Amino acid sequence: MSETSKNVRIFATCDIGPALDGLRARGYQLEVHPSPEPPPKQLIIEKVRSGIDGLIIEEGNSLATLLPSVWASLPTPEQFLRQLKRKAGRPAEYWSQAIRVARYTTEEFT
Repeated sequence: MSETSKNVRIFATCDIGPALDGLRARGYQLEVHPSPEPPPKQLIIEKVRSGIDGLIIEEGNSLATLLPSVWASLPTPEQFLRQLKRKAGRPAEYWSQAIRVARYTTEEFT
C-alpha cells in the first residue's frame, strides 16, 4: 500500500471493536462518533417553517405527526410542537433526549 493511500479518514458511528486497532496499526486516521443526539427543543422551534413543514415525533412506542396544513390552526412553532407532543401521548411541555423529530413537506392537490 502506498503512503498516499493511507491518508484516508474512516468515519464510524459506533465502536467497531478490534478492527479499530488494526486500522490504526496500519496508519489509518480514524474518527469514531457517538450516535447522533436529537436536536434540542429550541433548535426545532427555530428551524421549523410555519405553514411549510410537517413534523413527526417519535419516542419509544409513541409516534405522531402533524401535517403542514395544521399550521392554520396552530400558527406558532411552540403551539405546533406542543400539540404534536399531546398527539403522541406526551404532556405539552414534556421533552426528553430520547425524542426523535423529523421534518417533511407535502404537496396539496385539488
